[in-house]
Amino acid sequence: MTPSPARILIFLLPTPSLIPPPPVRRPHRALAGTARCAPEAVAGGGFVVIEDDLSELLQILPRDLRDNLQNEPRRDQLLEVILDLGRRPEARFLGNSGGQYLRDNEISQLELEEAQRAVGEFGGDNRAGIEGTLHRISAIRSRKGMVVGLTCRVGRAVNGHVDMVRDLLNYKESILFLGRPGVGKTTVMREIARVLADEFQKRVVY
Repeated sequence: MTPSPARILIFLLPTPSLIPPPPVRRPHRALAGTARCAPEAVAGGGFVVIEDDLSELLQILPRDLRDNLQNEPRRDQLLEVILDLGRRPEARFLGNSGGQYLRDNEISQLELEEAQRAVGEFGGDNRAGIEGTLHRISAIRSRKGMVVGLTCRVGRAVNGHVDMVRDLLNYKESILFLGRPGVGKTTVMREIARVLADEFQKRVVY
């Protein structure tokens, strides 16, 4: 008997430029270094809770860039900060195709070294994380192994988005997520992994 072919459920995530993300309210911080956002109502009667620990990521940046981003009205939409040796530091935001320079002066070798020390040891894939957060730091090295660039990607935990695909988790089918960078593919899959482990008692590796 010929087995039936496997099916793939395709789920398209809209681009943030077409559908803006829900507004975020930031209450007074209870613990230093922890950013916990109040739940926000979304379409369908559900709630989304966002945790980004953004202050932890900003601590590894040069002071002037840190102050710049602290006062940035769009900091809740911050996607990544790029520090390349000999180039102006750049911030990229959700929904924007381009970046925004954070100052006119270029990144120096000393600033890169200080940021690298703040991050700690990088793995064999030239990536590192900040302990206790979902932030990802990627290093670019020269042929001599010297770090000449850092891409600091903001990691956000968003609880509540799994409701839009919760009914699909009961089927033993593969799910394919499609969407532009920054629309939340990894965020949704991270929450799916949590739900599968906590509610469905599944062993999840991601």
